Amino acid sequence: MTLPTIWIACGGTGGHFLPGVVVGRSLEGQGFTVLYFGEGKAIEEDLCKAQNIDMIRPPKSHLGSRFKKLRWMLKELSLRKKENPPQAVLGFGGFSSASLGLWATLHRTPLFLFEQNAVPGRVNRMLSPFAKAVFLTFPLVSKKLRNANLHLTGNPIRPASPKPEKKDYDLLVLGGSQGALALNRDLPPLLPKDWRILHIAGPGRREEVLNADRGLHPHLEVIDSHPDVPSLLARSRWVISRSGATSLSEIAQSGNPCITVPLPTSRDDHQRHNAAYLEARQGVVVLEESAFDGDSLKGALLNPDLTLALSSGIRQSGIADEEGQGCMEILKTLLSPPPS
Repeated sequence: MTLPTIWIACGGTGGHFLPGVVVGRSLEGQGFTVLYFGEGKAIEEDLCKAQNIDMIRPPKSHLGSRFKKLRWMLKELSLRKKENPPQAVLGFGGFSSASLGLWATLHRTPLFLFEQNAVPGRVNRMLSPFAKAVFLTFPLVSKKLRNANLHLTGNPIRPASPKPEKKDYDLLVLGGSQGALALNRDLPPLLPKDWRILHIAGPGRREEVLNADRGLHPHLEVIDSHPDVPSLLARSRWVISRSGATSLSEIAQSGNPCITVPLPTSRDDHQRHNAAYLEARQGVVVLEESAFDGDSLKGALLNPDLTLALSSGIRQSGIADEEGQGCMEILKTLLSPPPS
């Protein structure tokens, strides 16, 4: 007997990928077959390897043309429908979500969208009128979605890791799945010199941090990436991070006090809006990368009262949906259960 199948589009970035895998694994645990679809970016290979999943992706020869990728994807979806048609399509943003969302709309297959940011992306704005439901991490600001069935559930994230009695690191620096030049280049000289620091630089970017640090921090450890950020959060006291929704959601789940540095070129300035939502709830300190200042940084990092306030504020923000429990409760009422 063939199990009901769910198609999940979560390619392109770690921010799309990780929530999609969390929901996919929850669905697999309830008896569904799940297929994951990407857009062919190199980073997807590392993400799939780290999370031990297979992903259907356009061939590398098509990566320079969105039209070729779209044509290939629509043909691939039609072939897979003949083998085992999906009961529903779930989109987490990006090109793969646009492709699968278009296919689902044309074939009258139930479509569910997930919006991780405070400002909805172009793909979700385009597809929202055709979706059966949309799941939100933040209350939306600025651009809205044309859908009456919106659910504020938080962002589906991996389970929290147990916290050791003694922390291994005073500070964890996160630049997102691909790293951040400003954090790698400008931040190291400004940090407390006696702190134990773990800096995730991004694939192939360790030298940016080491060249900026110039040996100032004897307890500095620099790595390209790590497959289990929740475990690193559990082992760290403070975090300095970009303002991507998945990074912030995992920090909220762990309760680390956080200084966040929004990416100034993020589309629709969504990282600033993500950060502003948490800042208004005393969940983060927001620092612009154009205004790095050593005294301000150390004043925040060494303030015990601020440490406690930020930890409490980000925990209570509601942006973390551990293992997708919140969205799964709603999805279960909208999906037909698999046969027992």
